[in-house]
Amino acid sequence: MQAILMAAGRGTRISKDINGVPKCTLDVCGQSLIRYTSELLLDNGVDVAVTVGFRSGQVVEQLRGLPVDVFFNPFYRVTNSIASLWFAKDFWQDDDVLLMNADVYIEQDTLDLIASERSSAMLLADCRRVEQGDFFLQYENGRLLKYGKQLPVEERTGEYVGLAKVAHPFKATFLDKLLEMISAERYNDWWENVLYELSDEGASIDVVEIGRRFWSEIDQMGDYRYILRWLNAKQKVTG
Repeated sequence: MQAILMAAGRGTRISKDINGVPKCTLDVCGQSLIRYTSELLLDNGVDVAVTVGFRSGQVVEQLRGLPVDVFFNPFYRVTNSIASLWFAKDFWQDDDVLLMNADVYIEQDTLDLIASERSSAMLLADCRRVEQGDFFLQYENGRLLKYGKQLPVEERTGEYVGLAKVAHPFKATFLDKLLEMISAERYNDWWENVLYELSDEGASIDVVEIGRRFWSEIDQMGDYRYILRWLNAKQKVTG
C-alpha cells in the first residue's frame, strides 16, 4: 500500500492559537504529528508521500531522515487539497493508496482496519459523532448516499474521519475524475470531492465505520487537547 498525506494547508481556524505553525507539526507522543503518522505508515510497509505548501520548510524538517517523498503545492494560498493531490498523483503506482489529511491522528488499530478493507474505494466514518463535527456522511449498508458540512442531523449516519483508501483497480476511474475537475479549474475543491462526485454519478463508494478506535482531526484547539488527554491517559495505564 502507498499513502499520500495532505499537509499543504494553512489551518486558519487554529493558526492564532498555535503561533501560526502547520498543524501537522504539533507535538504528539514526543514528536510531531506528521512524523508520527509517517513512521506509523512506514513501520507497516507503506510507502509514504507528503504534499507541503504552507511553511513547507517546517514540515520537511520534521521528516528529516525518513524515506518519504515530498511534493510541493506552490499555490497552497489560493487552492484547496485537490490541487495538493494533483501535484502528488504520479507517486501512486501499481498499488492501493491511502489518502489522508495530515492533521488527522490515528493509531495502529485504525491502520489495521484500513489495510484489511477490500473495497474499490472507501471512506472512514465515525457513527458516534452525528450531533457535532466538521463534515458528515449518510450511508446505508456501507454505501455512501449523501455528504456535506450542512447535512441535516436526521440524515447523518456519521462524521467523516479524514481519510480514504482507493484500490489500484479503481485508479484509472479516480484519476480520470481528478483530471476532469482540475481541467474545469475547480482548484478550491477538496480531494474528497473526487469520490463524492463519483458517488453522485453512480459509482459505489463504501463507508467503513471506525468503531471504538480513537482518532481526531486537529481543526481547533479543543481537538488538539482531546488528543493530548488521550495520550496522557494511555501513558498512565501503560506505566
